[in-house]
Amino acid sequence: LSEIELSYPLNREIGKVIARAGNILIFQMVLENTEKELARNVLIEETLPAGFKYVSGTTKIDGRLSKDPSGDNPYKWMLGDMEAGRKVILTYRAKVGREVKAGENECHTKVTQTDSEGVSALAGSLSSQITVEKPRLRIKKTATK
Repeated sequence: LSEIELSYPLNREIGKVIARAGNILIFQMVLENTEKELARNVLIEETLPAGFKYVSGTTKIDGRLSKDPSGDNPYKWMLGDMEAGRKVILTYRAKVGREVKAGENECHTKVTQTDSEGVSALAGSLSSQITVEKPRLRIKKTATK
C-alpha cells in the first residue's frame, strides 16, 4: 500500500482560517504518492463543518476544471490511480452558511486507496479548524426633521 501525503498549502496551511457567514472559502489540498508503487483507486473524502456547502462547478484538479464531487458532506472525489511520485492539487470553494455557529468548526479530510485485492485502506487524514466570527451589527444613522 502506498502512503499518500496530504497537506493544505494555502488558506488552511496553519490549520486555522477565520471566516464569517456568507464568505466563500477556497480549499486547496495537495496529495503526493511518496512511495515507489502505484496507489490504486485514490479517494478523497472531505467532511465540512455543519452549514458549510460546496459551491457547484468549482472543483479543479491540477488547475483544470473537473467534475463535482459525489455525495453531500462528506464530499467525495475519486482520483483513480496515482503513479509513484505523482502529486495532485485539488481545489474547490465552499460557502459558509448563515446558520453556522460562531467559534471553532472542524473540517476533516480522509484519503483512502485499495490494495491489489480490492481492500480499501486509509492512506492519510488531516483535520483543520475554521473559526467563524460572530456577525457584526452595523447601524446606519439617517437625519430626520
